Amino acid sequence: MEQRKEIEELVAQVDELENVRKKQAHKIKHLKDEVELTSQQTQEKRLVSDNAVQALSSELRTSKNALNAIQNREKQVLSPSHYHVSVINSQ
Repeated sequence: MEQRKEIEELVAQVDELENVRKKQAHKIKHLKDEVELTSQQTQEKRLVSDNAVQALSSELRTSKNALNAIQNREKQVLSPSHYHVSVINSQ
């Protein structure tokens, strides 16, 4: 009789542990899903950031080239030889 009661208690403990195991498995799955989602979001943000950096770098190169071209034209306009040619042509 006492042995039977002990077996029933052990079975109850096993059932309780099985329930705890199931709850923990569910939590672990949920956390893994969260980690995967966060990882995907991070990758997407990284891709968007990389694209923005590339676009800004391209725009900066274009602006730098335009500035260099303007500076070269300015040097030509302000050079004495260009001024001399302009004066001769206007006479």
